[in-house]
Amino acid sequence: MRIPARLAHPSVRTAGAALVVVLALSSAACQRHGVVSGGGTLSGTAGTIDVQCVDRSQVKIAGFNPAPGYTGEIVVGGDPSNEASVKFTNPNANDYTMIVRCVDSQASMHEIEIEDTTLRN
Repeated sequence: MRIPARLAHPSVRTAGAALVVVLALSSAACQRHGVVSGGGTLSGTAGTIDVQCVDRSQVKIAGFNPAPGYTGEIVVGGDPSNEASVKFTNPNANDYTMIVRCVDSQASMHEIEIEDTTLRN
């Protein structure tokens, strides 16, 4: 039985509104985040990347650490997504892009070397 709002006690109207807000917030939070199911630190020539596997096949970059002389920039961080990447640059050496993925909660990496033609003699 529905009680008309004009007859309902103010505490009933407030509790009902609060319940609607809590339910809306709960469902919004669940839509963007899954369960962390694996990950780890992956090492490459120009640095390391800390990744999380979400829902077994999605990846998210949790952080990175460039090797000495390199700087890093997240190109695609994953929110989470199927693939994420970090580009490591060095003015005195070749640059590297590290692409990471998760398959069955196992993180893997593919490293692409970007030759710096200005370093040639």
